[in-house]
Amino acid sequence: MFLSQPTKSCNAWIREVNENPYTQNEYMKFKHSQDYQQMVRDTFRRLGFRYTLNESVISDMYDMCRFEKAWDLNSPSPWCMVFNKEQLKLLEYAEDLKYYYKSGYGNELNAKVGCPPLKDLYEKFERTVNGNSNGNKVTVFFTHSVTIQTFLTAMGIAKDDEPLRADNYFRQTRRKWRTSSIDPFASNLAAVLYQYVCRSGERHRVMFFLNEVPVNYPECSVGLCNWSTVKNKLQRASEECNLDFCDRSAATALQRNYVIYLMSFIAILFSFRR
Repeated sequence: MFLSQPTKSCNAWIREVNENPYTQNEYMKFKHSQDYQQMVRDTFRRLGFRYTLNESVISDMYDMCRFEKAWDLNSPSPWCMVFNKEQLKLLEYAEDLKYYYKSGYGNELNAKVGCPPLKDLYEKFERTVNGNSNGNKVTVFFTHSVTIQTFLTAMGIAKDDEPLRADNYFRQTRRKWRTSSIDPFASNLAAVLYQYVCRSGERHRVMFFLNEVPVNYPECSVGLCNWSTVKNKLQRASEECNLDFCDRSAATALQRNYVIYLMSFIAILFSFRR
């Protein structure tokens, strides 16, 4: 099932995030920093230019480097040869800053607009744990990059202790919010509900996989969480989730068209005997 983006119908998000010039403030500050500007000058010098061209050329070359490489991993794009390793790190951080504020933890509205998929996931698992499942073993939704990121934000995944800013690049070398890892091409989040038939411990466990890699969720054991832990983390967010802040007419339209459930996740119920 393919579903639209909730952000396109949320007037508050469009006004206060997407069209708000302050959303790109840290991104633009970083692009005007000494390190970034030196990277621009060095790149053009390496290409043989005696002067600095329009800075947008750098972004175009970086896009061709990473997108062409993504489509054919066995034949990296020649555009990647334009940059060295440290320069690619600067360009990656600039991209992370852009989306951190547009669809990540940099604005609280991003989590609010990303909560409907969380609510849908939680309620499906809650019904299954309580024995009221509708019988579906798998639920799959497909959506766009921004919706994936707002959903991850609502879930509290890839959240750094220190916010990403233009002035803390060197302290964020091990940041969790790295869009090339959390939201590459064909990114996906799978939520799996396990049912154990055993004598001790909780009967239901949950594990999240981001791009087929287990998510190291806090208070969980190597990614495997007790249902009570997941419930404590997600129940309140699920109960408080609504799109009324978008504007009443927009929120009503979203609910009527069933586009509040926008995500890419797989919820699977397994039963193990031991």
